[in-house]
Amino acid sequence: MLANGGLSKLLFNVVSGKMVLPNKESPEYLTTIGLLDIRRDLDNRIKHEDPRYISALAVMASKSAYENKEHIKETVETHWKMEFLEFFDCWNDYEEDNTTQGFMWSGKNGDFELIGVCFRGTSPFNAKDLSSDVDLSWYKLPGIGKVHAGFLKALGLQKSQGWPKDIQLDDKKPYAYYAIREKLRKRLENNPNAKFLLTGHSLGGALSVVFPAILAYHDETNLLSKLEGVYTFGQPKVGDHKFGEYIGL
Repeated sequence: MLANGGLSKLLFNVVSGKMVLPNKESPEYLTTIGLLDIRRDLDNRIKHEDPRYISALAVMASKSAYENKEHIKETVETHWKMEFLEFFDCWNDYEEDNTTQGFMWSGKNGDFELIGVCFRGTSPFNAKDLSSDVDLSWYKLPGIGKVHAGFLKALGLQKSQGWPKDIQLDDKKPYAYYAIREKLRKRLENNPNAKFLLTGHSLGGALSVVFPAILAYHDETNLLSKLEGVYTFGQPKVGDHKFGEYIGL
């Protein structure tokens, strides 16, 4: 609708045969969720030193995560004035498709660098996203508790291997947990003062909670020491009472 100049011009373009068809890979393209709130700029009243800054940034990231790679890249670089690091489009072994998306960016304030990882939430018209949400089976992580299997599958649980600490990375079928962990490792090695945050809405919020739990399961103490915080919005239940106690909920 925006590409056609609004509702009134859209009707005119339809009648005159001049309707502009949306390009889903364009930086200007917006999903249905994006059309509900078209803001892209950060609130300039909230500065880095403001205790609300990181949560405000997490809100905007979680909203932006529903959009395509080029839209997110333009938002990070042009509107936030930060560095876009990577867009993740990751494999789900159980759905046999790339169903898990997210992105990583970096913002600096003096010597301090904050790396953000945001997982995309449930797309309302995506049956495979909904399948991850409604998978009510549980997977037991020894010493941690029972975790919602659908979220583990979306993050990188494998049919043949389960949750090995290390795997051979496959660019054609990247698993979200391993791809993001590797990118974080490399980035954090370059700056010992850097920290990272995890965020997401809905399904994205659930993955943001499960990700550090798997880091703990794999004894990734160095990475966990760099975790600034986890910010979730509309996050569904991820695990049982034991899991909640383990992660401090």
